[in-house]
Amino acid sequence: MTAPGPNLYIAKEVSGNRFAIGGGRPGTRVSRQVTGIRQDVWANAHRIPVEEDKPEWERGTYLFPELYGQPEEKGVDYAVRSALLRQATPRAGGAEKPR
Repeated sequence: MTAPGPNLYIAKEVSGNRFAIGGGRPGTRVSRQVTGIRQDVWANAHRIPVEEDKPEWERGTYLFPELYGQPEEKGVDYAVRSALLRQATPRAGGAEKPR
């Protein structure tokens, strides 16, 4: 059974790959996640933006339209996939004659 732990706190900061959680009831199981921001030379030179605006041509489309109850035509790559499928699909009337 899970329950909120409103009185939990970090009793000791991370040191030597360990930290301590304080508060709460004894024996309570706690899930934790430690995150950080890389500060090496490469990471500082190549920061990844947190959010980016969609280009104008992608607005109103979805990466996975089916998850939002939208038709596949609303997929961001629908036009590209459709064109590739048309090129790969043999045309009616039989295959081309070998040369």
